[in-house]
Amino acid sequence: MSDCGLCSAYNEDYRVVFKNEKAVSLVIANPFNDGHLMVLPRRHVMTLDNLTAEESKALHEILYESQERLLDVFPDYPPVLGMQTGRHSTQPHIHYQMFPSDAHLRLLYGAAHPTGSLEAIKVPRTITHPEYTTEKLEEIARRLRV
Repeated sequence: MSDCGLCSAYNEDYRVVFKNEKAVSLVIANPFNDGHLMVLPRRHVMTLDNLTAEESKALHEILYESQERLLDVFPDYPPVLGMQTGRHSTQPHIHYQMFPSDAHLRLLYGAAHPTGSLEAIKVPRTITHPEYTTEKLEEIARRLRV
């Protein structure tokens, strides 16, 4: 789709970490941290059921490669993975967001359920939200490429 920013992101090589004919992993334009990636199919689709079996396989190969790379680069911060689709999507194109995290889903769960069973698990964390220039995004992508 010509007016979809994510469709055009497939060709933004300066941000690309992994890529195949059907999917891409790239540094998100406004990341949480230096490992924040977006993984998406090349074709413009909004839901998983619109993917072909071949596209789904290619997308999951990129998800796997991206996860493994984040674990290599950030071994103490396992990646959190979330899918963006349908009415809750931040973009009109199905995609996953993945980033290394010191808290995993514990803090999200604790925020939604303050009396929940995971509240007792305390994990120290550091939050940073730096400005990201095109050069910085390119540097991050270069670091994450194998």
